[in-house]
Amino acid sequence: MTKKPEEDQQVGYGHPPTHSRFQKGRSGNPGGRARSKVSTILSKVLDERISLQGGGSCTRLEYLMTTLATHAQSEERYMRLLLSQIDKLDRNPSRASAAEETADDASGESE
Repeated sequence: MTKKPEEDQQVGYGHPPTHSRFQKGRSGNPGGRARSKVSTILSKVLDERISLQGGGSCTRLEYLMTTLATHAQSEERYMRLLLSQIDKLDRNPSRASAAEETADDASGESE
């Protein structure tokens, strides 16, 4: 069986040019489907806003850090956990700046 010259091959709907077809032995999607990372999912959950009983609202991360700080005053293990979380926030500037803005807002409300 011989190949037809490119001029004789039909090009149109359902018949793309030979040079632009998928290559034999090569996947059309070599990277595969993108998988969601646990850290991405966790970031979305921690950035959700929740309403508080007093009528205010804050993110889940802010609520957890406030709770940790409250418990850290009485128990050393909570203090170690709080310090490790602050260290992680320092490594991620986008989260740290958001936490600082919220802390500034909270301190302004109490005065």
